[in-house]
Amino acid sequence: MGTVLSYITPANSGRSDDPDPVTGLTSKEKYLVRTSWAKIMKNPADSGVALLCLLFERHPEYVQLFPFSDVPPSEFKTNVRFRAHANSVVYALSSIVDALNDNNLLVQILTKTGSSHVPRHVTADAFIHLKEVTIELFSTIFKADEVAAWKKTFEVAFSVIIQGIETVFMTNKNIKIKRLDYQKEIGKMQILFEKHPEYQQLFPFKNLRREELKTSNKFRAHCISVMYALTCIVENVSEPLILEQLLIKQSTSHVLRNVPDQAYWDIKTVILSIVASSMNPSEVFVWEKFLKFAFRIMVATAEETRNN
Repeated sequence: MGTVLSYITPANSGRSDDPDPVTGLTSKEKYLVRTSWAKIMKNPADSGVALLCLLFERHPEYVQLFPFSDVPPSEFKTNVRFRAHANSVVYALSSIVDALNDNNLLVQILTKTGSSHVPRHVTADAFIHLKEVTIELFSTIFKADEVAAWKKTFEVAFSVIIQGIETVFMTNKNIKIKRLDYQKEIGKMQILFEKHPEYQQLFPFKNLRREELKTSNKFRAHCISVMYALTCIVENVSEPLILEQLLIKQSTSHVLRNVPDQAYWDIKTVILSIVASSMNPSEVFVWEKFLKFAFRIMVATAEETRNN
């Protein structure tokens, strides 16, 4: 459990209001979270409805992930399915509040929350957006010190939830990523340089005009190299140790070429656009989760390599 939240492990001098050695929350902050939460639990269904209505107002695209996707927004507040799910969301948050003094239980609840939402196509971004709208809602109900305590709690909680989502790709031997037709898609890599021409300066074909790329052997050779490197990574998605070493190797080699961290996220967007042109939404979802997981490892490795 220590590795899950090791980046927030403040020293504890023995005072009762010192930060918790795992969560970083003080006893006062935990008290503020519990006492403010009691206001929500006076009417959990209505509180949950207010939260989900705000979430879908800010991010209507998420409605499609729920069993009430066929319900018009104007009927949310009175719809039985909507209210039932809203109630369950509040009780899920309540389980987190109740476990604030039991770190082992807390981490298990949060990790399970993340991993259990992967089959439902709920992304890490969706949880981040849920965190944001929850704080927005709480800011209209709670005092400033209570909101501050919730913000700190959520920073810890949602980081573990997101890790739970990503861990699926390290532990699930049944994860299947549909392969791209790499030979067919090679030419589409030019999209990267159309959107981000500055990156072309990092490659051996930096002096070519963009209209020359498609017919350039240098460009095609590099595209083939990228695609086969991607194939190798995808083929080892169920082999965590091999996968990690492949990602570290790729990242380290790109640091030497002065490839910036942002380039990883830009290439992720390009790959997803290629994937989306030939696969169904469920297949694209798996690719999106895998690429986010893989590139986070590569960016973290790059930062560590530069610092050393």
